[in-house]
Amino acid sequence: MIIKEIKQAVIKYSAYLVLPILGISCAPSKKSPVYNSTFDKNYKESQNELDATYLYLSPSKHIEQYEKLNTAELQNEENKLLKELNYLKFEYYLKRIEKGKSRYSLATVSDKKLKSLMEIAPNDEIYYKEWKDAVKLFVDFEDANSLKIKEHRKKYKTHFETKEERDSYYEEYSKLSKILKREKFEKYTNLHDNFDSKLNNMWLNRGKYLLQYYKDKNLLLPTDFLKFQDYEGLEKDENYYNLTKRVKVIGELIKK
Repeated sequence: MIIKEIKQAVIKYSAYLVLPILGISCAPSKKSPVYNSTFDKNYKESQNELDATYLYLSPSKHIEQYEKLNTAELQNEENKLLKELNYLKFEYYLKRIEKGKSRYSLATVSDKKLKSLMEIAPNDEIYYKEWKDAVKLFVDFEDANSLKIKEHRKKYKTHFETKEERDSYYEEYSKLSKILKREKFEKYTNLHDNFDSKLNNMWLNRGKYLLQYYKDKNLLLPTDFLKFQDYEGLEKDENYYNLTKRVKVIGELIKK
């Protein structure tokens, strides 16, 4: 295997190994109908409150200015606003990563360009090595203190034939990990928090580089991989609110 392939394999292995410990399912996420219903209701109520709070920022005050623009000019204005909006959204997301939250959306990006850019972030090899070394310390600790985990790990595959097979593997692993954590709480927690922190630093570094790259090039940064939870609360920000409303107005004018 070439170095890049080895690096990707280690990342994949370690991700599958540690995600269940962190309480993160490796299964594809599916939003439940109940959650969507609750979210939609709360979001609409929140937007109504914001409409009243930020009434003076209403983009309708700019509508006359936009109406004077032709389709090409409207699209150009829309692109500018969308870039601002996505930069703001991603900056908010990075702040959450700094607090130890939400990094998994960035870690599961499938876009090849975004992945390639993150891999050339300054000092990425250093951050990666620090995380890999911390993971090894944790795995060695598990193997030395839990024969059952060590034996269970031998069943690991880089590819599970079915979701049921994968879920079964991690369900058992999670049970064994909890037992070890109770028996060796202080050491377990220290080693766990160490690799967790190193992993956080690596993705934060990559995310910051990604944002700066798109800003420097004045390009639209894709944010479709983000979940609402990654920037929940940003909708209350005055600037974010105003940008989204202006984008909506322009979009409606383009459709006419």
